[in-house]
Order: sequence, then C-alpha cells, then structure tokens
Amino acid sequence: MPTCAPWAFKPWARRGLCVTYILGCDGRWLYIRNAFPELRSECVESGPEYPAGRELWAAHDAGKLNADQGDIFLQPRPTEELYDVQDDPDQLDNLAATDDGQAANAATLAKLRGLLDEWTAETGDTVPTNPTPSRPVTGRGQGMEPEFRHRELPGEARGASKINARGPVRSAGH
Repeated sequence: MPTCAPWAFKPWARRGLCVTYILGCDGRWLYIRNAFPELRSECVESGPEYPAGRELWAAHDAGKLNADQGDIFLQPRPTEELYDVQDDPDQLDNLAATDDGQAANAATLAKLRGLLDEWTAETGDTVPTNPTPSRPVTGRGQGMEPEFRHRELPGEARGASKINARGPVRSAGH
C-alpha cells in the first residue's frame, strides 16, 4: 500500500528553516531533495524540550541507536533521496544513495527531478539564500526571543508568499 499521495509537492520547513523539498509520489516513489544537506533532519518534537526527544538524544549519546534510528542525526544528509514506498514503506533504503541505485533508477530520478523543477518554477518557490537559522523552539511562537525575526522565507525571492499556481498536475499514468 503506497504511503504518499499522487503528485503531492511540499516544501518542508523545520525549526523555521526550509530544509527539504519533498515530492510526493505516483503511488510508488517518494523523492526528497534536501535544500540544506549540511543540516540534520530534525523536527521540533525531536528536541530536548519533549520527552521523546530527550529519550532519542539519550539513546544517541549512549550509542544505543541502530543505523535506521540514527538517521535523524545524519549530517550531512544526502542531497537526494529516493524510496520505493511499495517495497520499502518505512523508507529505509535510499535508492539514490549509491551509484548502482542511481543507475537502476535513472529514469525515475530524471522524471521526479524534472517534476520538482517544474513545480518550483510554476509556483515561484525558491530556496532562501539567507535562511532563518535553526533554533530550538517549544511550539509555535513559544520560546523565541522578542527580538527574533525571520530572514528570507522560502519563495520570498520570487514573491511567492501565497500560492501563485497549482504547479504541474499529472494523471496517474504520467
């Protein structure tokens, strides 16, 4: 059973910083392009302010995580990730991580790269050149200093502060 919606495009912001662009799939493939691969793949809940985050960090510090559990700490992250969500619903085997995987999936990677590029162009989305730095937060607007200001937001360079276009829409066969 697929774990992602057909042709769903989503910029993904973490801790106020646009880290990853995700291209949902055609029922089989999930493609991820990491805009800032030098950053870890954290979300707010993985921080020490939350019980699960404290447990995760303690296990990491004690060397008790396996490779799959420790993926959140991977730094740098791969620039691209490709998962076959039918054969790998937990998204543990990055098919874009090896030369063999890239060669075996070259057509799929080319198609999904192209669709993400098309979506980015049509919607006016951009990756910030001066992004807001990552910072620990405890919730929406909580725990931030009063002087906190966002820097460049995703899409701001092209005036994409709202949805400018639907982006490429494909039928299930494309």
